[in-house]
Amino acid sequence: MRSIHPHKVELAQKRLFREALSLRGFVAGLLITAVITAAIILAQMYSLSVLIDAAFLNEWSASQYGHYVIILTGAVAVRAIMAWTDKWLGMKMSIHQKSRYRKWLLKKIHEIGPVRLKEEKTGELIGLQLSGIEKLDDFYSLYIPAAIRMGAIPLIIFGVVMWVDWPSGLVFMITGPLIPIFMYLIGTKAGDKIREQWGTFRRMNAHFLDTIQGMDTLKLFGREKSAERSINNVSRMFRVTTMRVLKIAFLSGMILELAASVSTAVVAVEIGVRLIEGMVGFQIGLFVLLLAPEFYLPFRTFGSAHHAGMEGAEAGARLFELFDYAHSETQKGENNPEMVPHHPTLIEIKNLIFRYPGSEKYVLNGINLTLQTDEVHTLTGASGEGKTTLMNILSALIPYSNGKIDVKGKSLAKLDARRWKSQISYLSQFPHFFPGSIEDNIRLGCQNATEDQILEASRLAHAHSFISELPNGYKTVMGEDGLNLSGGERQRIALARTFLKKSPIYFLDEPGSSLNEELEVALMRSIKTLAKNRIIFILSHQLQTMMASDRISILSKGVITESEPPNKVFAARDAEVIVQGVY
Repeated sequence: MRSIHPHKVELAQKRLFREALSLRGFVAGLLITAVITAAIILAQMYSLSVLIDAAFLNEWSASQYGHYVIILTGAVAVRAIMAWTDKWLGMKMSIHQKSRYRKWLLKKIHEIGPVRLKEEKTGELIGLQLSGIEKLDDFYSLYIPAAIRMGAIPLIIFGVVMWVDWPSGLVFMITGPLIPIFMYLIGTKAGDKIREQWGTFRRMNAHFLDTIQGMDTLKLFGREKSAERSINNVSRMFRVTTMRVLKIAFLSGMILELAASVSTAVVAVEIGVRLIEGMVGFQIGLFVLLLAPEFYLPFRTFGSAHHAGMEGAEAGARLFELFDYAHSETQKGENNPEMVPHHPTLIEIKNLIFRYPGSEKYVLNGINLTLQTDEVHTLTGASGEGKTTLMNILSALIPYSNGKIDVKGKSLAKLDARRWKSQISYLSQFPHFFPGSIEDNIRLGCQNATEDQILEASRLAHAHSFISELPNGYKTVMGEDGLNLSGGERQRIALARTFLKKSPIYFLDEPGSSLNEELEVALMRSIKTLAKNRIIFILSHQLQTMMASDRISILSKGVITESEPPNKVFAARDAEVIVQGVY
């Protein structure tokens, strides 16, 4: 599992901060709240200093000082309201951003596509969608409001202190930056531990889901205890790394409190000496002294929230990695996407060359192939020759750069990928089924399909007969990934879903797998009826599928070695040899 480079985490933190600042309404509200809070603090502390001065050094008079009591009481009440408002705005901003990121992540995962996501761990992506984005909660609800308070409240207090007692203002100016400096020094060490914790968290998510998905296999081979020990080890590692982060968090909190206390003590000593020397009045000195903790408080809260910000930045780095990857991939050749031809009748592949990133082997090394309507075209070849890769390229699931694919005269690389995919009915080699009824799973092919259309697609896929015999028929609930049905039954439901879409192009990867010979022949008759005014492209090793096709192309060592009608292909060599992929 890839680790995230510290520089990427730093960039992610800056990017999260910029995106927070782009939310002008929330930021303006937080800034106004901070400014009002600063004004309230000044009013509160000034009133308190005047009242204490009147009570101990001057003659108390209710008529003379009564309004200060009202100001002090009002300031306490308004300050409480501002504190609530600050938390409310931070919470609302967090909810807004988390919802936004979750929508973006789902959209980007869809844009990247299932093929290019094979390198990712499913458990990690689920963890990122749920717990990972949730880690951004403290970043937006605590870290951003704390940063705004730190930028506004100390500055206003410093300006007032410089005006009423500039020597104390100089002390504030010297000691104020000490807390951010300590915070930075501690944060460097904490960042390493948080990255380690986040990496362990990702591994734990991925490992746990993999174990759950493979539970049947583990039981069959008697490896349950081994899997249990493995989960315990990963969980223990996560606990250890979490405790390390907490240890640094507690240590940094103590150091920040110590720095703030020492700074306040320096101000107190400085004011005390000058007060004894008669260089400052008691009321002004007390006013400045009361402001000292308030001056350092935003620095301390920002320091505490800094750890939350760092955890959010770790999740953000992984999030932006996926966002940027999806953006770069979808932008390749699509700066000005062309409209997809209506009802494409011809796809021409010319000298297509492809290899996967990081691999030196060319999977496709000069493919030339023509797909046209009114023809069932089957591509065969040995496993691993690149048949599915070619179909995925044609489906815009994998980008290509070498060679040409023309769709009715227009380059596939320049077409709008989303619109192109909408023209295709795609049956993958391993179709997935979602929890729900058989009808719900078939309806995925066309959400607005009527019951009659679902029945028609099911009959075409030869699924209606066994579905109607089930106690609940089409309302039968499928288990996890359809495991309560046989392989052949699942395949026919997947075919019904594919046929329901009624697209001008059908890409079918091993449509006859898990079917007996009789069903395979019947299925090919159905597919032949679909071929009228449609492009049908099949990948198959099945003999009956190839014999029922209009054209067979053979892929070997990255090139098409033969593309002829079945009778010519079978006349030239033994059928069994073709099925085995020995050319």
